[in-house]
This record gives sequence, structure tokens and C-alpha cells, in this order.
Amino acid sequence: MIDNFLSKGHIYLNDSNAFKYIDIHNVQWSDPGCIGLSVAIKDQELKNQLVETQTYLAKKYVKEIDNNYKISEKIDLVNGMDKATLEWHNDMIIVSNLCVLMYFDTMDEDIGGAIQFRNTKTKELINSYYPKQHDIIIMNQSEQFEHMVTPLKIKMPRKVASFHYFVNKNLTNI
Repeated sequence: MIDNFLSKGHIYLNDSNAFKYIDIHNVQWSDPGCIGLSVAIKDQELKNQLVETQTYLAKKYVKEIDNNYKISEKIDLVNGMDKATLEWHNDMIIVSNLCVLMYFDTMDEDIGGAIQFRNTKTKELINSYYPKQHDIIIMNQSEQFEHMVTPLKIKMPRKVASFHYFVNKNLTNI
């Protein structure tokens, strides 16, 4: 697992158990407005569900990368995409050096929404992947890697939760 994290900047998993804490059908969403991105309205119940999920992910997956991880307070649950998502970027400067994405919906070639990874210096595409429902992607937020999402071809839900962690800087400052 750690090999792909270090060499490719990401790890793909599928774990339906990780999704059991969040009652996605009862989430209230903000108005997407002109940007096309709805954000979950976090009442106390949803906050608790998100924290419980973040803890599960940390204990099951993040600790395999760094047993001395720290949990960030940054947790997002969104539906849709904004312009920044569609451009190559790296979130390390903004939030943390490890991010776990959880996908509640299935994307494919007809729908769009592939997540892509590339080498920041060479611009070489490392991978392009259409997430499936219950997929988890662990991202190395090293400056060596960038990611983006391809546009949706069909207007449909794209619900994604993101959980942020801090791991040993030596794992992400390659």
C-alpha cells in the first residue's frame, strides 16, 4: 500500500464499511448556485458521523502509512464540482499532506468525473480513474503530485467526502 502512496501519489480501495457511519440520504445540502457545488450543511449529527468516519479511516488505513498520524479538523462533504476541481492542483499548501476521498456515487466514461493524477514536474499522467460507489482514494499531497477531475458529461450527483491528515513530512516531501 505505501509503495503506491510514495511512487504514484495515491491508493485506490473499495470499502463499503467506511460508508456506514454517514447517512447520506438525510444530508441537507446548500444551494449550488452558479458554481455547481453543493456543500453539506453540518448539523451536530452529521458532524459526529463525519468524525466517526475520519477516525475509522485513520485507524484502518492512515496508520498503515504512518502510525503517528495527526487528524486535521478539515472535513468536507460536497456534491458536484467547482472550477478549481477541474484544474490541476495540489491541496498540501491549503490543508494537509494526506487526504482520503470517499465516493458515494459511481462515475464512468459516459458520465465523466474521472480523477487524474500526474507528476508535477514532468506533467506525465500517472493514472486516470473513474471512481465507483464506496471507493476510497488515499492521496499523497506531496508537491511531486497533482490531481484534477474531468468534467461531468451528464448532470448527476457526485457526492464526495474528504478527510485530511498530517503524516510524517518525509513521506510527502519526496
